[in-house]
Amino acid sequence: MDAPQHQAMQYSSSSSGFLTPSGLLITLPLLLAGCLVPSEVKLPQANLVLTGNTAEVLRTYKPALAVRGISCLICHARVQSSVITDFGLGESQSFLTQNAGTIYGTDRTPSAWSPRVINNANRLSLPWYGNYYGAWQNAEGIQGTLVLPRAEISDRSFLDHAGIPDASIRLADLVQRDLGADFYGDAPKSGAGPLTSRITPQLGDPVVQEIDQIYIGAPSEEQVLGYYQKSGGNPAENAPGWRAYGSGSSVNGLEVRVGAGGSYVTHSGPVLECEGDVVIKGTLFLDQVTIKTTSQGCRLMVSGSVFIQGQVRQVEAGSTQNLQISSARAILLGFDPSTLAYRLQGMWYKDGQSLTRASGSTTEKSARILAEARVLEPLLKDAKDAGACPTSMEPGSVRLAGVTSVLPARCHISFDRLLLNAPDVESRYFGLFKGVVIAEIALFAPGVLEFAYDEVFDSVPVLPAFEEAQEGGPWVPILVFL
Repeated sequence: MDAPQHQAMQYSSSSSGFLTPSGLLITLPLLLAGCLVPSEVKLPQANLVLTGNTAEVLRTYKPALAVRGISCLICHARVQSSVITDFGLGESQSFLTQNAGTIYGTDRTPSAWSPRVINNANRLSLPWYGNYYGAWQNAEGIQGTLVLPRAEISDRSFLDHAGIPDASIRLADLVQRDLGADFYGDAPKSGAGPLTSRITPQLGDPVVQEIDQIYIGAPSEEQVLGYYQKSGGNPAENAPGWRAYGSGSSVNGLEVRVGAGGSYVTHSGPVLECEGDVVIKGTLFLDQVTIKTTSQGCRLMVSGSVFIQGQVRQVEAGSTQNLQISSARAILLGFDPSTLAYRLQGMWYKDGQSLTRASGSTTEKSARILAEARVLEPLLKDAKDAGACPTSMEPGSVRLAGVTSVLPARCHISFDRLLLNAPDVESRYFGLFKGVVIAEIALFAPGVLEFAYDEVFDSVPVLPAFEEAQEGGPWVPILVFL
């Protein structure tokens, strides 16, 4: 792998086969804000030096997915790239800090592992972190490297249930260890073998790459509105709006529309002309949009939720034109208000654990997203609505315990040259997602679901505005310490 070139970076070969950068200094307290590490998980924290911004991380590891709560997303998925995750390290329901023998029941009998009991008291009620029900072993395949933080796990209860007599185990060793067919759930539905059993790295690359520390996040609403104010906007105004941010940035083709009980920002025609950074205050609705930009790309920083319906295309096929969206709240693809309510108010979105770092309970955060969706009603169409599908309706399938089940048809849309960054990124479309997802939690539709890294992000600026110094310190969606 060739070393990326960057004026602020210098590179040297690592023993793992990856080329790792060194140089750019950002202080550690910035990373640890809002991310508490329990005592039974030990991370190296002294004298760490930030060695890559988001662009450098993408060029080095080429991940289609950089997601903290990735467990349900990875199940049944086909990933043609590396994956970056911390397995929810530091969260109370990460599999690293739970008593594995009581996740699904009170004993190890098959009936106790039934997923029907997971909402009972003291059971795992959220599938996001760790390896819920052997989700990693049920992936269709991962053609890349698993990039994770370097950590020592010393939770005695966990180690005892995992059959590990040592005082601790490295996370990188744990994920490559076969803990038994029924450790993560009742076999064979839960998958078998080590967590990495479905990972096939590229020639010369390792199965697992350890990083001293990883931060995967999204901007806060206050940070996005700070850019809006710097661009001459008034964050205190009730009405939504937008501003081009920084020299060389421009946008043409946005407008504010009035919906059901509120207003939102959308494109005034089928083509949105955009170059560089654009700050959007409020909700953004993209409906079968075509982006006209340059190799600079179009980068949208949104304080509210982003709803994407239909295709996202660029005027010039095969170019380095690209669209990057960073939302402080959520990015939702292929939902109508009812299916979004079903998703966000379901059994996996409970208040027992905060799924994202933003303030408020999970219920409160979901309510804010649903309120935005209702403003767009009846414009939002679900992926199963054939009349709103601009491509084709195709059935999906999932394979579990050797049995393949056919899923009802829904809209099949492939995306490319697209980077999505938000606390919560979710989709109901079938198809290939070629780009990058950076999120605290993410869930796409199982079935015809594939992810691939788009190498356009090797050569274009990646959310550069977020790396500027600002009040409270700089912020980038992925920080990697080596």
